[in-house]
Amino acid sequence: MIELTLTEMALAVIIAALLMVGLFGLISRWKHAADERRAGRRRMICRDCGHAWEDDGRDRIVSCPECAVLNRKGGDQRLG
Repeated sequence: MIELTLTEMALAVIIAALLMVGLFGLISRWKHAADERRAGRRRMICRDCGHAWEDDGRDRIVSCPECAVLNRKGGDQRLG
């Protein structure tokens, strides 16, 4: 049987609680970053009027809901 003093047991409980808080903090940051990346892929900004909106469709070219200008999705965001 393991013999612990009250001080050792209290220290072990505090260390375990701090480790759990750190682990949950890391998991929370990871999930938040993943949500931000996912939202960033849906976010569109019109190249003419500057209107921002979210588009969930799979089309590579979408039209702005404000001015109806066609905008490209993805990494190719060239002007003109």
